Amino acid sequence: MTRKHLSPLADNGPTSGFQRSALLHGIYLARAHLLAHDTEATLHTLLRLADHVPHVQSIRCRSLLRRIRRQAGTHIHSPDGADALARIDRALSVS
Repeated sequence: MTRKHLSPLADNGPTSGFQRSALLHGIYLARAHLLAHDTEATLHTLLRLADHVPHVQSIRCRSLLRRIRRQAGTHIHSPDGADALARIDRALSVS
């Protein structure tokens, strides 16, 4: 399966579609990339999710994203990774 087939629904933009579903899909996609040790795809997905977090008030989505963020923080140690994780932190801090 190519990355094209695994693009998150969140790629549709923050104002189209069902935001909670897109965010949840992206969270599980980021988790799958992280478990597959695909750092580039994990970071790409997390960066896309950061734009959507402020538009979704789901406690479940935020909790899952926090868990993925913690897991990514222990596995990703690059400047790009630090930037992506900081963007997720900022997005999660906005209520």
